[in-house]
Amino acid sequence: PDMKVDLEETKAKIKRKKTTSSLQYESLDEEMEEAKHYCSILKAYANYPSHCFQIFNKLESDFNSIPKIQRNLIPAFDKKLKTMRACVGANQVFIRKILNHDHVFMSSSRINYDWVLRQNTQIKPGNMDKVKSTLRQCMRDWSVDGKAERDMCYGPIIKEIERLYPKPSPSTRILVPGCGLARLVW
Repeated sequence: PDMKVDLEETKAKIKRKKTTSSLQYESLDEEMEEAKHYCSILKAYANYPSHCFQIFNKLESDFNSIPKIQRNLIPAFDKKLKTMRACVGANQVFIRKILNHDHVFMSSSRINYDWVLRQNTQIKPGNMDKVKSTLRQCMRDWSVDGKAERDMCYGPIIKEIERLYPKPSPSTRILVPGCGLARLVW
């Protein structure tokens, strides 16, 4: 039998049996909330291109609604917009690679992630901002294009570490706070 069930089914079973402790009941609630949060992030990543293209379409519409004399002040607008759309396409290729591994975090056998993903929930604007921020951080921290910014951000820190520990021993440990994307540790 399929062990994955939605939250309401699970709550009903627990109430009927009355053999489950309140600690486990709370744990399932917490697990479901975590699943909802995770799935909302997945939805934000999946909707990144349509979100960006909506913004670009409005920008283009607004630009085309101003008088031609003012549009002429920004002669490269169409080229810039075309480049931005191409960048979103490239970002989406990268995002798809991330989403192909979504199962890594869907580890609970008690949660039906497909059911959670199908829930008609709004994507929070803050989650779209997080997607964009994560893309910027990945570009800065891992790409050739991000080298100059990476050197500016991390260069002084690395130089200071090298000054303090010119010959580090295997027991030398350095705390890297806020290292969500494994920045610096590599």
